[in-house]
Amino acid sequence: SFGDVVLSSLRLHPSAPGVALALAVRMDCFTNPALPCAQDLLYCPQDLCMGAGAWKNITAHSDGRIVGFVDYDWAANAYAPPSAAPADELGILATVYETGEQHKAHAHAHTGGWDEDIDFVRSDDLFASDHEHVLACGNVLQALEGKLYVAVPHACASDGKDDDGGVSLMVSADGGDSFDDMCFPTTLLSDAFYITDGAEGISLVGVQHRGRGTSTSNLYSSGDRASLFSLSLEATHPTAVGTDVSRIRFDTQVPGATSIPEGVYLINRELHPESTLEPEVGTVITYNRGAQWQTIPAPTKDALGQPTSCALPECSLHLHGAASWYDEGFAGFYSHPSAPGYAMATGNLGARLEIESGLVNTYMTRDGGVTWEETLQGPHVYEYGDHGGIVVAARHYMAGATDHLVWSVAEGPGGRMEWTKLPLPKPMHVKNIRVENDNAARRFLVHGVVTTDTGDLKGGVALVDFEAKLDDGSLKQCKSADYELFTAPDCMLGARVSFTRRRATSPCYNGKEWSHDPATVEPCACTASDYECDYGAMRTAGGHACVPAVSYAELTECPAIKHKKYERSTETLLRYIAGDRCDMGGKEAPHHAGYWTDSWDGADHGVPKHGHGGGGDEKEKGGGMSGFGKFIVGVLVTAGVAAAALAAAHFAGMPVRDWLATAGDAAGAGWQRLRGMVGIGGGGGGGGVQAEYQAMRGEMFEPLAGGDEFAEEM
Repeated sequence: SFGDVVLSSLRLHPSAPGVALALAVRMDCFTNPALPCAQDLLYCPQDLCMGAGAWKNITAHSDGRIVGFVDYDWAANAYAPPSAAPADELGILATVYETGEQHKAHAHAHTGGWDEDIDFVRSDDLFASDHEHVLACGNVLQALEGKLYVAVPHACASDGKDDDGGVSLMVSADGGDSFDDMCFPTTLLSDAFYITDGAEGISLVGVQHRGRGTSTSNLYSSGDRASLFSLSLEATHPTAVGTDVSRIRFDTQVPGATSIPEGVYLINRELHPESTLEPEVGTVITYNRGAQWQTIPAPTKDALGQPTSCALPECSLHLHGAASWYDEGFAGFYSHPSAPGYAMATGNLGARLEIESGLVNTYMTRDGGVTWEETLQGPHVYEYGDHGGIVVAARHYMAGATDHLVWSVAEGPGGRMEWTKLPLPKPMHVKNIRVENDNAARRFLVHGVVTTDTGDLKGGVALVDFEAKLDDGSLKQCKSADYELFTAPDCMLGARVSFTRRRATSPCYNGKEWSHDPATVEPCACTASDYECDYGAMRTAGGHACVPAVSYAELTECPAIKHKKYERSTETLLRYIAGDRCDMGGKEAPHHAGYWTDSWDGADHGVPKHGHGGGGDEKEKGGGMSGFGKFIVGVLVTAGVAAAALAAAHFAGMPVRDWLATAGDAAGAGWQRLRGMVGIGGGGGGGGVQAEYQAMRGEMFEPLAGGDEFAEEM
């Protein structure tokens, strides 16, 4: 609580350290629910944003032009990447209620519902002067990988759409100067959108639909303009944070190097979507960005080296997604650019995904998801350090307290991870393990719940410092012979990727200053796996051919099709996967795949755009309040993590940016970091944060708090 407001979310500027925005709920919302209850936007230009005096209330300084804020982001996050934005880029993107009686009358509706009285605006001076109207009726926004996504309720449409309670999604690639419709091939209404990836300007979007007396969630894949989507997977399993897609990272993000095509994703889907019983969920994987999905073959041996006797199609590997922390509580899927091709997750072997702790184990892949190893028995939390060179894990709190961690730097005999035990200062129910943002450090924070000498349960944090292993000579720094050129076993999005990484059998450390060499990308000959179903088509049950998903008349409702700016292939119903780099043997792209006919500005979107103004103009809109909806909950998850980090920084008495670096919370660093953050370190949030750092030199573990000194769990 800061004065007369309570912070509900926070976003750090991606390139200006210590600068933050926060959304705050007014205290009146709690004391007098009958009053209009809008939210304020706060700005902090200082490095340590603690206390009411550090924050500027932008709503109060807007000279009456803004009644309240609904959603917000830094304009810098529309850069690709956001870190490339100049530090003085302080533009703010926001959806707001403006002045006027109609806006004030609906200002209480910020807690839910699509509202035609919310608009998408921009200000470059913290709303001190007239702001720019970007898009009328823009309710919720997301800035991602150089694009702006905005949700607009059908009640606002000027193109004759009925106010059916649905919502449309718009995309802009020029910072909001123009918007295109994002067209999805379905007659079902769209209630919620979850943008799960924006790499290379291409989008995977989860959509929650309703219609025909039921609701369902599907995953869609965009073409190269993020406007025409094809159906990638039906009946995806909704989670507490929306559509939960996990990606295995290959791009080491070397500055100036060629980007690496990343096409390996995992998702959980409902096995019997027509059933009214508790849904059974199973995991599928794609190696070509959602064009085709398949089950995951089980490891042949378990963590003890015994045969698993699990074979397709009756038995496969199922994994908890990155959002698992918010649903089942297990450590989620985790992959990071510091360890390309690596991923860890909790899960099980069988016919479906299990949620009983006794049935869950811990798995790892080192080759981009082609093969998997059961690396630890039971559910664990986990984290990488030393650029992926050191892996630290602990029994998950749901499986009980543990008196030790395990860590590994290399494989042992038989090509399996070799784990070494490391005692904890006292038994702990471990909630999470964290490391700084770039995963280069060799110091890890372990936090959870311990039992004090008086029998009370308290939150506690311990620090494990592998520098001690370096000092005693038991861990050597890697030499050139300890590295190898790893080549992905299969072509991925039309290319074979190779990069240098430490040999799995070399027990050494990379070092803080070590960095990955740029990866090499060699095109592969084009095959059927380099195509996906075109807009309006879907895979057959066997997954080989594409068939129409909706009628042609329904397709022509999309402006790009109506104005013949895009030509679908009526022969094969295929299109090249956006971002694919396969080699066509010197030939031009054959027109048996769909293609764009020219450069189109997408002006026919049916939603009016405004110029500059003070916010008092009423707009001509049809319809009334539409149904409750959600949009891109990744934004909310990021904000929640950041707000927790702010509180932790306060208790630790350190600048926000330093705490975020220490704890690994890169809130504001973009969606890709978020995908790690949903379950960062394998587990996500939780645990207690102690204000005092009590270093105990000479020991590998440095308890940050102990006994009765442990802080209350936050």
